[in-house]
Amino acid sequence: MNNPKLYIGAKIHWCNRFITLDGDIRRVESKDPNLIIFEDGMTDFKFVDVVEYEELGTTKRKIISEDNQEYFFGEFISLDDLKASNTDKQWDNAIYNIEGSNGIGMVTSPNGFHSVMPQNGVMVNELSQIEKR
Repeated sequence: MNNPKLYIGAKIHWCNRFITLDGDIRRVESKDPNLIIFEDGMTDFKFVDVVEYEELGTTKRKIISEDNQEYFFGEFISLDDLKASNTDKQWDNAIYNIEGSNGIGMVTSPNGFHSVMPQNGVMVNELSQIEKR
């Protein structure tokens, strides 16, 4: 490993309009979630510590640690409230996934993508600084 460089990154998940999420890591100055500016398509992020290094003429990047908390954009509904509103069985699969993941509820991103809110999830609703991707 030649000339390793350590930095803080935000591991961002993006809604790709299908069933899964795409992800990328961006270099950030600090682990302050209020400094992450929402961009169209973002669903959630977490902070990571990254090492970047040269190996055989190629720049490589490796996550060496991830913070426990995961930050979400959008609207949150608790598992209990989702169950109470599920009179037409529309949310049966979501409830099943939340319970199976030991989640606390569901987050709907500003783009309409539904995610399980984990026990360590935190809502970030500073959407006043919206940028288009």
